[in-house]
Parts: sequence; structure tokens; C-alpha cells
Amino acid sequence: MDFDFGADDDVDEFAAEVDGDGGQDEAYQRDCLLFLIDARAPMLERTEDGADPPLVQALTGVLSCMRERIVGTSSRDMIGVVLYGTEHSKSPAGVQTFDSMYTLVDIDVPSASAMRDVQKLLHGRDFCGAFGHSSAPFETANALWYVSILLNSAERAKKCARRVFLLTNDDGSAASDTARQRALQRVSDLNHARAWIEPFFFRPPARPFELGDGSFWREVLTQARSAYRPAEGDDMPAELEVDRSDTWVDMCVAASSA
Repeated sequence: MDFDFGADDDVDEFAAEVDGDGGQDEAYQRDCLLFLIDARAPMLERTEDGADPPLVQALTGVLSCMRERIVGTSSRDMIGVVLYGTEHSKSPAGVQTFDSMYTLVDIDVPSASAMRDVQKLLHGRDFCGAFGHSSAPFETANALWYVSILLNSAERAKKCARRVFLLTNDDGSAASDTARQRALQRVSDLNHARAWIEPFFFRPPARPFELGDGSFWREVLTQARSAYRPAEGDDMPAELEVDRSDTWVDMCVAASSA
């Protein structure tokens, strides 16, 4: 999968993957897209082929998706952006604040104002001034828990199909057994929040992203997907067409554009 987002004005592949068909009809299912982005220092390291750092690529893709929904046919969709591993913490009003979790864009229909905020951040590249990078150890379990709380607190997103787009270059290979178990426990919170996780992984510097049998993300995401249940009710589809197999493993690591 080519993860080159191209110029800021281009519609990149990442946006196309998120947009899906793009068209709407009377049966259109409104989406709530929550981008969960690793904002730790390694995400600002340039890639081996000289492309922009993963964090810059991720935020550029988010901006493109917001633009598509403002000018396109998916204007009722909602978008939120959460960063983890940050020095500063920020939550929407009424939502518990977690250390090293920063809500960059509240879950809502994307606006021109929200787009400008992301655009200013990208153009200035002042990430440390905006949210900073925490040097303290961070557990993925906390990010999964926070996202669950955020989705369950978003009143306007209750009848949306909820998708979490996870972007990181940390394959979790250094996670302890205890940290892994806590992450697996938090998968049940995501199931309760009716959240479907879609991973977009960047290769770590000088080595492959580990997704073999028994690896951290393979185990966590396979459990999350197998436990996923769509909402029940007249306003939601009886069943969403989702791939519960592990074929996603071959598609979710960003390929070098070189």
C-alpha cells in the first residue's frame, strides 16, 4: 500500500481508503471517523526514502479527508482527531482527561475552522509548541480506553457507524506481558463503543514492522475485530459487511514510495 499523501491539495490514497465509495443515497450510513495518531518523537523522524515524517503524513491525510467531506457528498460524516504520547493533555468538555492524550479535533462534522487549525499546525510544524512529546512510557491500553470513553460521550455520534483509524510506527515489540494483557482487556471497551479499528502502520526506521503470529498488534487487533458488533436498531444496518479475518495484516503497513 503506497502511503504517499502527495501535495496538500491532492486527494491522497489514505483519504480514498477512508472515503470508501464516496457516493450517497437515501440509505447512506453516516460515519463517525476517529483518527488515533501516535504523536511520540519517533513519529517525527524522517523515513529512509526521505519522505515526510509519519506524523506529518498522518495529519496531511486527515486534512485531506476533512476537505473531502466539506466539499463532497459525505458532508454529514463526523471526524475527530486524537493524539497519544503527548506532553500536554486535552479533552472535550465533560470528558475525563488522560495523561498524554490530546484531542486535537473534537468529534463533529468537519468545519473550515477545524481544517485551518490542522493546516496551521502542518505549515508551522510547531508540534512541540502545540502538544509536545512525552518522554514517559506510554501504554496502548490507555489510548484504547480513552477512545472508548470519547466515542461513548459523543452524543451526536450515537447513531453513526464508528471507525477508528490507528496510525503509528511502534509495533509494540517492547511491550511487557502485563501491558499486552491490559491492551487486550481494553478491547472490550472498544467493543462496547461499537468501534471498528482500521490500522495504518508506518515502518520503523531500519527494520520491518512486526506483525507476525503472536505479535502485539496482530493479537490486539484480531481480538478487537472478532468481538466487533454493529449497533442494533432501526436507524442502523442489520449487519455491516466487515472482514473479520486477519487478511488486513498484508495491507496495513505503509509501503515505501521508492
